[in-house]
Amino acid sequence: MAGDSNHEVLEPVQRYFAALNAADSDAVQELFTEDGVVMQPGEATVTGRPAIVTFLEKHFSVIGFGRELHVDEVLSEGDLGTVRCHTTGTVTVRASGEVKRHDSRELFVLRRADDGWRIRHYMFNYPPR
Repeated sequence: MAGDSNHEVLEPVQRYFAALNAADSDAVQELFTEDGVVMQPGEATVTGRPAIVTFLEKHFSVIGFGRELHVDEVLSEGDLGTVRCHTTGTVTVRASGEVKRHDSRELFVLRRADDGWRIRHYMFNYPPR
């Protein structure tokens, strides 16, 4: 059933934001394919689980996340799925304790593996202000 498949596609994205908010890079990396890709504004593309862990640990050392997921669209066909969503919430600068509003638009491309859905590509940007 398509609805069940869409729920399965969405589940790793939900787990991604829970792990992001918990600053759990090990949990996040397990959600990606071995050749997973992260693309963020103004930064080099990050490819592969080891690079994603390094990328996340760098960010977790300076920023705490408080993200809330809002799902806009979930699609799946065969072994590919997409989740288009947006997040609202805050980031906290660890050095100063300053809390900043941080909203973004997110796009995930997922691939079904033998053990479930994994994130293959993740890209985000910021909505117009």
